[in-house]
Amino acid sequence: IPPVRGDIFDRNMRPLALHSQKTSLFVTGEGVADDELADKAAHILGSDRCRIRDILIRKRPFSWVARKIDEDKAQKIREIDVHHRFKTRDEPVREYPLGKTFAAHLLGFTGIDNDGMEGLELLYNNVLAGGEAGMRYLFGNYRYEFPPKQQGYNLILNLDAELEWTLKQQIDYGWA
Repeated sequence: IPPVRGDIFDRNMRPLALHSQKTSLFVTGEGVADDELADKAAHILGSDRCRIRDILIRKRPFSWVARKIDEDKAQKIREIDVHHRFKTRDEPVREYPLGKTFAAHLLGFTGIDNDGMEGLELLYNNVLAGGEAGMRYLFGNYRYEFPPKQQGYNLILNLDAELEWTLKQQIDYGWA
């Protein structure tokens, strides 16, 4: 069970990096060809029909089809998938509200598995990432997680996003 990654804010609590969720598609090892489903799914995902068909006929226990797609694409896949070949899973994704280029050298970025790869995302990965829960157990209306997932901590920087943006504009225009 993936934990909720902590957010990163500037000194005025403007969000610089936020935790969000996107849907990923996978198949389990049934290994049955369905050319019509492969054609429709490839069109929706903007992928190659042969690649989708190859994934559908594999007899592996688990194969990714597409990771971290928009919800509208996931909904269209659900509508065309009458035999429920595609399974879905929500995965964490990192969003940068001020753009991926704002303080990119400082903030860094996360990889496909939501681990810090550069900058503060990497330096404070153990603080931001939190801890995963090992197992989810449902009993009636009660849900138990063993051990319970631990949400990552937020990081508040001494950076002022508005001041940084103004300085960047001045430098870009050559007025500094």
